[in-house]
Amino acid sequence: MKEDRTKADEAFRNILFKTEELVDAIKESEAYACYQRRLERIHSRPELYAQFNEFRGKLMARRLEGFRETVTEEVEALYREYSALLNDPLVNGFLMAEQRVCELMRQVYGCIADRLPLDYTYMDGKNYEE
Repeated sequence: MKEDRTKADEAFRNILFKTEELVDAIKESEAYACYQRRLERIHSRPELYAQFNEFRGKLMARRLEGFRETVTEEVEALYREYSALLNDPLVNGFLMAEQRVCELMRQVYGCIADRLPLDYTYMDGKNYEE
């Protein structure tokens, strides 16, 4: 019994070690390096960074409030309100870099989900919100 627990603990530690290796590989990627460089550039302009964070906060709030019929219209209005900010080369460049990192993360998560399928049949036919 104790031997089984030791093997399980060792396997768990190995998974965590491999996870750290994956994180290190992502950090060493050009996509993440570009993201970090562009984030530093925005940080170097505190007023721009504050306005950008204001936009991101409002955008997140609208999306989290979601499930309302008007959320798409509200998000579009927010984009119009902040169009000058979003067209700033520093902000636009950062958003593109952030999108590349998010796509990489989406693919990593997707690979894990695809290769380690879980049983979600309990959700079949249920009325649940995504």
